[in-house]
Amino acid sequence: MSPGSVADWLDYQQRLHPQGIALGLERVSQVWQRLAAERPPLPRVISVAGTNGKGSCVHALAALAAAAGKRCGRYTSPHLYRYNERIVVDGQPIDDAALCAAFAAVEQARGDIALTFFEFGTLAALWHFAGAGLDLVLLEVGLGGRLDATNIIDADVAVLLAIGRDHEAWLGSELAGIAAEKAGITRAGRPAIVGDAGGAALYAPALARRGVQATVCGQDYQLQVGGAGPGRLAVAMQGPHCDAGLRWEQSDTLLPANLAAAVQAWQMLDWGPAPTAALAQLAVPGRCERRRIAEGELILDVAHNGPAAQRLADWLAAQPPAEQALVIGVLADKSAADIVAPLAAQMARIEACDLPPPRGAAAKTLLAAVPVHCQPPGAAAAGPVLRAHAGPAAALAAAREWAATVAGPARIIICGSFQTLSGADLD
Repeated sequence: MSPGSVADWLDYQQRLHPQGIALGLERVSQVWQRLAAERPPLPRVISVAGTNGKGSCVHALAALAAAAGKRCGRYTSPHLYRYNERIVVDGQPIDDAALCAAFAAVEQARGDIALTFFEFGTLAALWHFAGAGLDLVLLEVGLGGRLDATNIIDADVAVLLAIGRDHEAWLGSELAGIAAEKAGITRAGRPAIVGDAGGAALYAPALARRGVQATVCGQDYQLQVGGAGPGRLAVAMQGPHCDAGLRWEQSDTLLPANLAAAVQAWQMLDWGPAPTAALAQLAVPGRCERRRIAEGELILDVAHNGPAAQRLADWLAAQPPAEQALVIGVLADKSAADIVAPLAAQMARIEACDLPPPRGAAAKTLLAAVPVHCQPPGAAAAGPVLRAHAGPAAALAAAREWAATVAGPARIIICGSFQTLSGADLD
């Protein structure tokens, strides 16, 4: 294929492999060996795995790097609005010309090896980072860990975050097995952080088998969290590599444990104390993201699995009271009930939407998952109004029409998938 537009490349990559997901490292390792032979070696690398919290941890590490004057590249997926968001250097998404050049390099190197869409993009990111003169590369694991394409790189530090049931078709439904897959990004003799105190026991057997001595939240380091004003948290961390204690303020939209894991990982690099003041203004797009609209307040949160939906529900419950509408669309391989159930009781309306096939679920599937006895505070006995729409934009339009009629504060929450947020037509 001749290099074309980013859209042309992405369409081409979607058709390269007969499977959308094909876990395993053999094919992608072969292509990386060819690519790496003609590029400078990668700088120091931190890989981050977990069911939830990866994005906030990676963004926190990038903020620390910027504050310390270190050049940093981060690779995350999926994207919200443009593919270029997946490959970022010093806070700037890759431009189209550089992205097409990276795709062309992967295409030339792969020969007759079929790559999945994610594998192709991962290799393009690594190739770009290798030539960018960076001090640090941050890799967000796409699915699992052990067999994810990002795991062709031996990370200098591995971060393991909260575990939940997600991608069960590939990872199974047993939490111990899921933990073992995620622990596959660790390497014996190299630092590892377990940033979720509740998941420490699940990770422990796999880490022991791999000969990894991890630094564990709740065991090796402790967090103290208190209020620091409306929407703000004050966090203190005590433990190894903390230089007699580290403190920071942060938004309550982000879990302190995920930022603390980033701080611990930074300390493992021996670049001096983490510049935690950089965390004060940290915000991650699509994670409890607040916007003002004419009709009231808009909350954007991907919340694409049960644990993330519960986290969003808990956060909403702590906000000032308002009448709320939920705009929601999910993918078919997710548990609609796990996502809808934690949120439904707080809603006056649920505007469910179809997402595009083949991966998108139908709106009627989401509405069927609303608990029968769901009843938001102050609502009629029938519970929230339920409506189905052909897509996110139509669902949001209906929610905004409703919000304009509300006498008091109105809040619209958009969640369930990256595709729901990107398709909601927020302009």
